[in-house]
Amino acid sequence: MNIIELARKIKLIPTVYFKAVVGVVLMMYVTSCGIADAINNIAKSIDNAVAVLDVNSEEWQQTLTDLLDTAIADGSSAASALVRHEVTELLERGVAAVGGEFRCNVDFLADRIRQRLIRLKGMVLGQMVAPTPPAFCMVVPSAIETSLVPGTVPFIDFYGYDFDFGILEIYVEGDNGSLDDVTADLDIPTHYNMTLNLGANGVQLDSNSKRIVLYSSEIVPSPYDCNGNGRVDTFDIGVLEDISMGIRDKIWCAMADVNRDGAITQGELHAALADYNGEPTVLSRTKISTIGVIQN
Repeated sequence: MNIIELARKIKLIPTVYFKAVVGVVLMMYVTSCGIADAINNIAKSIDNAVAVLDVNSEEWQQTLTDLLDTAIADGSSAASALVRHEVTELLERGVAAVGGEFRCNVDFLADRIRQRLIRLKGMVLGQMVAPTPPAFCMVVPSAIETSLVPGTVPFIDFYGYDFDFGILEIYVEGDNGSLDDVTADLDIPTHYNMTLNLGANGVQLDSNSKRIVLYSSEIVPSPYDCNGNGRVDTFDIGVLEDISMGIRDKIWCAMADVNRDGAITQGELHAALADYNGEPTVLSRTKISTIGVIQN
């Protein structure tokens, strides 16, 4: 039985077992091809980067640059290509955040990068890893006086990281406990900043408004979601194209190949993307910020 046949069998296995099966198939594959050492070396390099960030958060940019150099030197293996993609993205997002109106401190940034690297190690080892949830650090203002809205306070600013990942919902809670969904008025200009519009065409606070509550939802992980942002996007397709049909891609293709004819048609590709880009299954919902509304 070849690796494609093994991967295809994964389609018949419930999602809850996917992580274990992928790990077994990956180890069988890399051992037979003699590249297990390369994958272990990359995983060790990620561990070393995490250890540096644990000690010195100020070195986040140099640490990522060193890890990227290691992945480039490793060659064209599937694992090194995956690391190059992910670390390059981490560098770009970190540099953009620091160069913009980033209100979180460097420890927050380094811890976020550390979490993403730990997740990356799981991806390199062929494990099913959970999507990356957004991280929150500050809201401005921390409370709202209704007399200042919208003239003095036309919007609320939220600061954090990876706001474009996962699912965010925001509600106005009333005195009676009711929740009015105002997520449509939430804008995300950058991944580290989002705003809630309180203007005439935005959220309308009234005498019953008690607080504004922001929630983040944890969703079921998908084998299609390579970078863990909670959806299948151009990055995931880029990984598929760039790493020359590595083990992860063979599994991806096997799952997308519904009729099992050895090829993925345009219809099958669209169906695979729509399957995960539709309504993801929510495991839990966490309250990450509350802004009090002061009536005056």
